[in-house]
Amino acid sequence: EPPWLWILPVMGVAGGIYALSVWRQWPVVVRHGLLFIVMFTLGVGLCKLRTERVAAPVLMSQQTQFHLDAVIMDIVGTDSSEPKLLLAPLRLSGVAPEQTPIRVRLSLRTLPPDLAPGQSISVFAILHPPAGPSIPGGYDYARTAGFDAVGAVGFAPGRIRTIDTPPLPARLQRIVVLNHL
Repeated sequence: EPPWLWILPVMGVAGGIYALSVWRQWPVVVRHGLLFIVMFTLGVGLCKLRTERVAAPVLMSQQTQFHLDAVIMDIVGTDSSEPKLLLAPLRLSGVAPEQTPIRVRLSLRTLPPDLAPGQSISVFAILHPPAGPSIPGGYDYARTAGFDAVGAVGFAPGRIRTIDTPPLPARLQRIVVLNHL
């Protein structure tokens, strides 16, 4: 991603030249060309802003085995052979709170029947960062996961225990309610 240091000056210069062309009444073709450049740089700026807004910590530990306490945000693939949980971690062993991913996608062998969005669980998990494309130009799961704030993926080889749910932030409560419908 290009740094803001490059994007902001280009946006400013393009906007300034376009304003000058309108003020000096340059030919319409030139003004339209400059307007195109201004709109393009604004689009790049908006893309950069969106990327920065959704930036979330990604698991960067050499360790792969963790004890995870989390709130279930969603259950995906309940009818498939490998159901997945989308979790909001409360605590991840060995990882500082500011480096803990916002969301974790966890695969299960079987889905316990008593699990539902909004419940808190405690589980031993094998986690790693989302994988990038396996071939050049292939599907980039890490990019998609990054925009979904999923900072770790993995599986739970053992038993899942439910724990008491602490008070959740309002935004997380709304997401859980929507996913529980």
